[in-house]
Amino acid sequence: MAQTMTQVQSAYHLLVLLSVVDGYQDNEEVESIKNYLEKNFDGSFNILAENDKLEQLADEDLPDHFQEVAIQFKNASTDLDRFEFLFFALKLVMADGEITTDERISFASLAELWGVELEPFLRTATYLIKGPHIQNGQADQ
Repeated sequence: MAQTMTQVQSAYHLLVLLSVVDGYQDNEEVESIKNYLEKNFDGSFNILAENDKLEQLADEDLPDHFQEVAIQFKNASTDLDRFEFLFFALKLVMADGEITTDERISFASLAELWGVELEPFLRTATYLIKGPHIQNGQADQ
């Protein structure tokens, strides 16, 4: 079982795991995660120590760790915190223009663990990301 983490530590672990599930993580994703955490969470943490903890996990332990830290984040957050986190996480996995099957599974798993209905969330998030679809002078409702 994962050690008890602060909200910002569990957020970091979740975002890093989501960002590497497609087999690739670039510096832009790392910077985006750092900026998001700095803007949205109180408290500091040692990013190098957290990276060491993540690197020490065996591949077969990653799904359990993901679930454990997701539950820790849920227990330390509000519904709004989780919605905002999921919104950022969705933009993070969409950043390269392709969502892999593993990214879909991980994101859906996180939503399920947090009791978020995925389809309504995705409709809302897509609207917020892309804005209303306009056709023949009429916006989608």
